[in-house]
Amino acid sequence: MDCTIFYSWQSDLPNPTNRGFIGDALNKTIKNIRKDDSIKVELVLDRDTQNVGGAPNIVKTIFKKIEQAEIFVCDVSIFNKDGNSRLTPNPNVLFELGYAMKTLGEGGQIYYGYEYCFWYSRKTTI
Repeated sequence: MDCTIFYSWQSDLPNPTNRGFIGDALNKTIKNIRKDDSIKVELVLDRDTQNVGGAPNIVKTIFKKIEQAEIFVCDVSIFNKDGNSRLTPNPNVLFELGYAMKTLGEGGQIYYGYEYCFWYSRKTTI
């Protein structure tokens, strides 16, 4: 049985603490789970328009991928800590998170912030 994890990333912050760090952690976790023969779930990591040919409609592609995912992982780290701006995570990540919450319901999301991480499970038991 496949279990798709959709990863909503941002590039506003350093790769070693955010996009790359999270992506590497997800890939290592998937690799370790695949080594365990007692786990019968095949985890598949997906993101943005990865593996979609041509010039796809980005929003439609991302929405379709979120709808097909079992787990949604997002980086909600604050990217504008300096200055007088209102503190906020990346707007695209928040948009995708809102769609994931509508589509997947409450649960099924893993939120990562550079200084914290928490998650809700949904219908998949891993």
